[in-house]
Amino acid sequence: MKTTLITCGILTLLLVLFRPRRIIDPPLPASPEDRQFLANEIEHLVRLPLTNQQELEAWYRACNLIQDRIEVRFGSAASVLPSVMFHYFSDADIRLKDASYRQDQDKTASAFIHRLRI
Repeated sequence: MKTTLITCGILTLLLVLFRPRRIIDPPLPASPEDRQFLANEIEHLVRLPLTNQQELEAWYRACNLIQDRIEVRFGSAASVLPSVMFHYFSDADIRLKDASYRQDQDKTASAFIHRLRI
């Protein structure tokens, strides 16, 4: 009985210490100009073709330039972009291979663009 209680206590402690943390996304930029800037930059990526290796390479080049512009304007992309957008930035190779994944990620990016514009 005592061993069971100790085991339960240890397991509970481990669950509390190692439970997954909720990711908190940053608030949207306050100014309409900043929100429009982000929306336009991300929309540019969503509209780029992605059907072959050359387009994939061009997409990543455009993405790097956009991330640089965001960093210059805001100091840190993480201060203005939700975590899902970083997956969008890094997963173009998966979107090229998997149309369903691309549709899901494009929908997520479009929803963020919409949030920026309302």
